Amino acid sequence: MNYPTIKSIVLTIFTLFCITSISFGSVLTPALMDAAEFGNADSLITVVVILDTYTQSEDLQLQAPSNSTYNRADNIKKVISKLSSYKAPHQNSIEFFLKNSSKQPIIKHWIIPAYTAELTVADIKVLSELSGVQSIVENVQLNFEAPVKNAPAPLSTS
Repeated sequence: MNYPTIKSIVLTIFTLFCITSISFGSVLTPALMDAAEFGNADSLITVVVILDTYTQSEDLQLQAPSNSTYNRADNIKKVISKLSSYKAPHQNSIEFFLKNSSKQPIIKHWIIPAYTAELTVADIKVLSELSGVQSIVENVQLNFEAPVKNAPAPLSTS
């Protein structure tokens, strides 16, 4: 995996986190609410399903104390291992539902407890009622634009 791809993934997850934090307590975004209310039940939508609020930050801080005898690389490995092995409440039942309902193979995310799946509007309605689902958002394509080359200004304009 190359560096821009990692940045794109992190940017996508950060954007999704920001989108879900402004959803005012609703599991569905306004666009998905409209689709659920007025849309065709068989229409397919690719969504990201974010499970119950991630609450491991204190555990992760305890994993990598500042006075640790581990070096930075070991601390990073421990944090990644902890993130990768985290199981959200009701994760098994949600994953089972997604595997049986998604029209494409589901994608499990590990930085936050989330899945990407292609579901019908009817399935999105059912999913929004399951315990353990924090939010459901549309999967959007984000592009990473590399920064402009940083160079010193010319000394003269002649």
